[in-house]
Amino acid sequence: MELLNKYYLEKDEKLRNELLEEMLENYKVYLDMALSNILSHKELRNNAYLLNVLSRKKRVCDYLKDRFKRVHFDVLVNDEDSKTRKNTYSFMGNFLDKDYVIDLIKLLKKEETNYCISTLVLCLGNYNIKNIEEILNKYMEYLYKKYKEGDLLEVHYNEILTSINKVLNKTSSVINHKFNKLDREVDIYLTCMKPLLNACYTKIKSLVNNARKLEDGVLVTSDEMHRIYKIRCFYEALISMNGFNVKNEDMLSNIKNFLDSKLLENSHTGEGEFTYRIEYVTTKNKQEKINMYNLVNEYIKSNFGEKYLNNASVYEFEIRIIDKGDKCDIFYKLCTFKDSRYDYRIKDLPASINPSSANMMLEEIKQYLKEGAEVLDPFCGTSTMLIERSYLSKCNLTGVDIDSKAIEYSKINSSKANININLVNKDILNHEGFYDEIISNMPYGNRVSNHKENEILYKGFIKKVSSMLNDNGVAILLTTELSLLKKVIKDNKKLKIVKDIYTETGGLTPHLFVIKKI
Repeated sequence: MELLNKYYLEKDEKLRNELLEEMLENYKVYLDMALSNILSHKELRNNAYLLNVLSRKKRVCDYLKDRFKRVHFDVLVNDEDSKTRKNTYSFMGNFLDKDYVIDLIKLLKKEETNYCISTLVLCLGNYNIKNIEEILNKYMEYLYKKYKEGDLLEVHYNEILTSINKVLNKTSSVINHKFNKLDREVDIYLTCMKPLLNACYTKIKSLVNNARKLEDGVLVTSDEMHRIYKIRCFYEALISMNGFNVKNEDMLSNIKNFLDSKLLENSHTGEGEFTYRIEYVTTKNKQEKINMYNLVNEYIKSNFGEKYLNNASVYEFEIRIIDKGDKCDIFYKLCTFKDSRYDYRIKDLPASINPSSANMMLEEIKQYLKEGAEVLDPFCGTSTMLIERSYLSKCNLTGVDIDSKAIEYSKINSSKANININLVNKDILNHEGFYDEIISNMPYGNRVSNHKENEILYKGFIKKVSSMLNDNGVAILLTTELSLLKKVIKDNKKLKIVKDIYTETGGLTPHLFVIKKI
């Protein structure tokens, strides 16, 4: 009882949740106390929150099946405090007792607090209600009438619609289409890492004659998606229908022209509506984003009816709008086309590098790489750098990592890629060998260690590099520890930084260093 009272009195949400975690150890006792207090109309808001949080555990819901009664439900949903009702709806969405479905549906029109309505809608979405689409579509008509009559603010109307769409998207039956072949040549924008754009452009141009370099990527014209995806040094392939620097007032007509072109229908097999999602890339606030989503969705529906279905959960193409002030860029991504370039990446770790980023970096410094090289990755992780290195030229690969899980994952990935890598589970400072290339995504920042630990590691590692590199050998090292790496190399008389390249990957801005033995 003392722990429950302490929870009732605590105002700090973090400390309240810690107390609830402690209650889980003897949850039956505390649930019985809470249910008794609900019947006495005591601490209703706190008890509703307790039920909401603890019911995320299946064992709690199982225990409540025979103890949570309709009288408890009636007390909570009829409480004047909106937060009590909101937490009760969240709890019911976890509890999933079908005996209460009719009551919850009736509460839709009775509930007047907007954030409670949104929570109630999401709660209903967790139940397997056969006619949920019909129920929510009728409710949307009711909401729209309130909105038009001025009884519901636009911001609240849009918030509730967002919750409704989440439920409808989750429950909608989706008829998938299968990509066959583009029915015509189209402009395809290949997005790249901007600092490495020149190297990417050079590679892409060698494979596609009509490549044109733009600000953040390379534009090609082709009807061969499979051929485009043989190129490894880009992130995404986005279709452009004259979509660069479109005036905002012309944005909707650009979308209409794309859908009117029948590119989707003619390039796929299958029946039924196409599903899509909208990605609005902007620094504008949440409400402005919601307004954009609603504008585009309503425009598509009014012009094409049910031919295209907005479904943010399962979608076959994406409409991407990139805000540029009074203009925007508009692209269309075919999600029905499978990018199989990195299917080998079955296993990864939090610090693993994006394989497209790895390939772009290697393209940037490929003049320093040689055919038949002995290549070492001293912190190989899941071996992405080594596998991508193998695509540039023939070489012999060795991966070392102190983490046994990393070596296990590397074996799985390299086997899937059909790439032979000599994998060694060892601290690199204890490893021996001679190599022409040492290539690695180094430990840096707080992802795998801290700065002090890196100081010790980098000092020992750079000393090791100078002894393992063959004459004229090269080390290619990626890190955000710029000052640290420069210092330890400056202190080492056998190595010299010959290139320092700014990059962008994983939300960070590490530098790629090319280091030669002198």
